[in-house]
Amino acid sequence: LARDGPYDGVMCFSQGCSLIASFCLYHAAETPEQPLPFKVAVFICGGIPLQVLEDVGIDVSKEAWAMNEKSALALAEQASSDAILKSGLNRWVNAEGVIANNNDGEGAPPSPLVDPTNVFGLDFTKMPKHLRITVPTVHVYGNMDPRCPASLQLAQFSDPTWRKTYDHGGGHDVPRKTDVSESIAQLVEWSALAASVR
Repeated sequence: LARDGPYDGVMCFSQGCSLIASFCLYHAAETPEQPLPFKVAVFICGGIPLQVLEDVGIDVSKEAWAMNEKSALALAEQASSDAILKSGLNRWVNAEGVIANNNDGEGAPPSPLVDPTNVFGLDFTKMPKHLRITVPTVHVYGNMDPRCPASLQLAQFSDPTWRKTYDHGGGHDVPRKTDVSESIAQLVEWSALAASVR
């Protein structure tokens, strides 16, 4: 990124989100005076590794670690070759029903069920402000994705003034329905416009 950037933006899915979110946090912790080498970030179905949070001095509760392990195991089970062959798209099951569909489009919290004092075990009211992702961000998640809690945690790292969220209603996958793709395209356009006025 440093060698070939700066870039207009980054778009990432799943583990790519973990990589870019980790980069953002380490960058904020180690070189806060330098801008990120991209102007916008679009995260699709991804979170941030909890170990990275601990590395930059953020306390990670046992509840957060337990949710992380539980959701990772559920994803591994639901995304396995056997699950795909057996159930196809019907494999995405949100057993706990913890996520409500909330396409805010206005930078509001990602879900009415998200309390910033306890986002699946993380208290974002105690997070250092200098570790926030300050570029405009779009967070696309699926309410049937077992890793949805991690997506909602990552969204909380973004400055709410420059954050949009969108629930594509599916599982841990890149959305492909026309109406969903058009909505995401509008959010990407918003992020580019937001970056130009900052």
